[in-house]
Amino acid sequence: MPFLTARQLGRLMETRPSSVQLVDCRSFLNYNSDRITGSVNIFCPPLVRKRFANSGLPLATMLSSETKATLCRSGVDTVVLYDDETDEESVAGSQRCDLQLVLDSLMDFLEPGPLSYFVLAGRS
Repeated sequence: MPFLTARQLGRLMETRPSSVQLVDCRSFLNYNSDRITGSVNIFCPPLVRKRFANSGLPLATMLSSETKATLCRSGVDTVVLYDDETDEESVAGSQRCDLQLVLDSLMDFLEPGPLSYFVLAGRS
């Protein structure tokens, strides 16, 4: 899982903002109270996570039509996911984190889709 620093994300957003899509993987309440402008929310509650941990999330039925349109718009070649818990240390110590499940499912959903996927490091 490749990570991107806030500074690197800032440079991307300054140079080519329309080619980057941010995905906020926090709860809907957290997303509504404080989010990065332009991000979409893909939250996976614990019960759904447990049920689809091995097969991937059914994003085609989970996402609103507005979120699907935003994710599938032309020109997007980079997707950056973030939450409040995932960092390089937590990923190194675990087999499969929640954000990895969303990332894998999103890559399947957007296939052939964007060329680059990253996780924003250090977001808390």
